[in-house]
Amino acid sequence: MAPRSNTRLFTAATCLFLFLVLALWTSPPSFSPSSWSPNGEEDEGVWEAEKLDLDKAFELPSFEGTLTGEGSLEGDAGVGQGEEETKEGGAGKVELDEEMIVEGSTPSNSSLTTLPSPKTPNRPSFPPLLPEQLSTLRQDYLARLNSMESFSFGQNYTHNERMLVNLVNCLEEGELGAGRCATEVPRVVAVTEIYFVCGLDHCDTTGEVIWLAPVAVSLERQGYYSLVIDDSELLPLWKTLGDMVTQVWMQDQALIDCVGDQKNCVESWENPSGIPAWKLFALTFWGSIPGADWWSAPQGPWSFNPLGSEWTLTPYPMPDNHTYLGYNFEGCTDTPVVPPSERSNTLFVLSKYLEYFHSQDTWPQLLYSSIVNATGLEIITSAKGRDDNDPNELPAGVKSVGRLSKEDYSLTVGSAKVLLGIGMPHISPSPYAALCQGVPVILPSFNSSNPLPLGWSQFSEPPQHQHAIAAQIGPPYVYSIDLHGPIQDLIDTIKMAVETPIGRYVPPEMTPEALDARVRTLLSTNWEEVARKRMVEKGWDGVRLPKHLKGKVSKEGRFRGVAAA
Repeated sequence: MAPRSNTRLFTAATCLFLFLVLALWTSPPSFSPSSWSPNGEEDEGVWEAEKLDLDKAFELPSFEGTLTGEGSLEGDAGVGQGEEETKEGGAGKVELDEEMIVEGSTPSNSSLTTLPSPKTPNRPSFPPLLPEQLSTLRQDYLARLNSMESFSFGQNYTHNERMLVNLVNCLEEGELGAGRCATEVPRVVAVTEIYFVCGLDHCDTTGEVIWLAPVAVSLERQGYYSLVIDDSELLPLWKTLGDMVTQVWMQDQALIDCVGDQKNCVESWENPSGIPAWKLFALTFWGSIPGADWWSAPQGPWSFNPLGSEWTLTPYPMPDNHTYLGYNFEGCTDTPVVPPSERSNTLFVLSKYLEYFHSQDTWPQLLYSSIVNATGLEIITSAKGRDDNDPNELPAGVKSVGRLSKEDYSLTVGSAKVLLGIGMPHISPSPYAALCQGVPVILPSFNSSNPLPLGWSQFSEPPQHQHAIAAQIGPPYVYSIDLHGPIQDLIDTIKMAVETPIGRYVPPEMTPEALDARVRTLLSTNWEEVARKRMVEKGWDGVRLPKHLKGKVSKEGRFRGVAAA
């Protein structure tokens, strides 16, 4: 009998061992400051982007199925099945206007070399949750929300109140087994970037506002919840909502200040209740350019969040795994394209300020009169002075149409025969606005040896091209001309653009559907797991600023005195 008893004991032990191995294999590893050592070697902040298997900065996804849980994976048509209204008061499925399809000629390079290819990247998603786990979370979230004195807070209190009321309704419906919150954990994005706030009200026409306004619309269209707050309100909000906040989108400087404040803001050994670094994302129009003087940056890849450039959100595809958030041009298809025969005989000069006409890197002052004489076009601009005391004047041959509203600007540009750039502003959204109205664009290149730069050369300072990204589209939509070349080359190009009219052109990556897909990708990625892998690769025991950014932390201590006690 003894051998049989031993056999049974051995069999039971084997089963127990296999069960423990399976449990450890399937359980996601934790990423907690409790496992950190307070003493660790700090990195110079230069990491090898190719090590992480994320397939380059989030290309357009092709999701299938539904994964319930925090940051659940939605269907390939959008949120859920993408066919019905996605949120209380939401806009539902995006329908593309027929005029968004290219009319006329096809771009010479229809597959933009700077854009990600449309394939599904390999990145981690959130593990599924059981119905009882979802119910527990909903009850916990409702308790936190009910503990708030008021929903009217932040930089746009009416927006925040509406977001939180909708969130409470979703959670309550979920407890009854109805609505989206019955099967998914809601996504909440806290935003402290002022341009995002401005974008909600369309308070300005700067590039940052034009970028972030449609991002705010995309979030709500897909049933996500954005809360716009001041930096001083971030930590109190985190104290109340905690991990209900899926991500925090911040100005680059604010993110540096948070990660640099290991006692008050970011989660650390000293501050275990702080905001995890993997939830912090920098919103920046320019990205983290190698060698950037302002940030005392190294010549290699670097990032505002030490975890990597994937935590940097940008309006255009940038190297080193920046997350391409992008935008679509809101309302550009609402204005009908003016037929070429009905357009005014004008050339519109892209310039925000009068001083741009007097920059070192712009067309000669005498050029404009030559263009008028050679083409018969009237040259107009909406450029203005920085203030009432601005001494700069328009060159001879250029007329001012005064300050224009966004709508009037679109109408004026859409009635012109061509848009001419003069070197500044750099990588402005305006060329895309012109293309959407069927107006060809001419832009100067500053480097005759590299007239169509790629990679970081597209964003470098001093610039090598006014808008190297838009220039990838090519004629007859976008023409590039050497700023230092013969004047006749520019005159001939203007004539060619006028004589080769185009239809409306919206790049495929700038449609509402494409933007929605990227936003969805961003919010469905398990960033905690990405961060855990990165820290294992680097051998880090915590997240700290690299040396070149330590001196950039704000002296006043942005988050001191407002830390969650």
